[in-house]
Amino acid sequence: VLGLGAAEAAAQEQSSRLYLAGYMGLNTLSSSNFTHPGGNGEIDLDNGMTYAGALGLRITPQLRLEAEINYQSSDAKNMALNTGAEGRTGGGVKTWLYMLNAYYDFNMDWKKVTPFVSGGLGLAVVDGEVRDAPAGLPDASET
Repeated sequence: VLGLGAAEAAAQEQSSRLYLAGYMGLNTLSSSNFTHPGGNGEIDLDNGMTYAGALGLRITPQLRLEAEINYQSSDAKNMALNTGAEGRTGGGVKTWLYMLNAYYDFNMDWKKVTPFVSGGLGLAVVDGEVRDAPAGLPDASET
C-alpha cells in the first residue's frame, strides 16, 4: 500500500510539470475605419468566436512558460463610405495569434486561488476581406 501511494505521488509530480489548456470565448469587435483607393469609410463587424490552446511547462513551483495559439473570426455586416453610400457587405476578419508567455505564480497559501503576473511576446496574422461592398467599391483583401 505504501508503494502504491509513493508511485501515485511521483506520477502526480511528473504530470504537473507539463500541462495543456484550452479556451473558448466571444470575440467582440466594434466598427473599424478603413482607407481604400476606391473610398474611405467605416465597416461594422459581427461578434465572433475565439478559440485558443496552450502548452505549458512548470519550470519551478513559481515559474511557468507557455506557448499559445489563438484563432478569432468575425464576419463583416455593414459598410458606410465617406461618399454617403451605405449597405450590407460580405467578408470579415480572421486573426491567428502566436504567443510565448511567462508566468510567475505567487504562493500565498490561499484556498485554490493563486495570484500571478505574466508577460510575453506574440505575433498576430490578420486577414481582412470585403466582398459585395456598397456603391460598387471593388472587392478587397489584405493580410
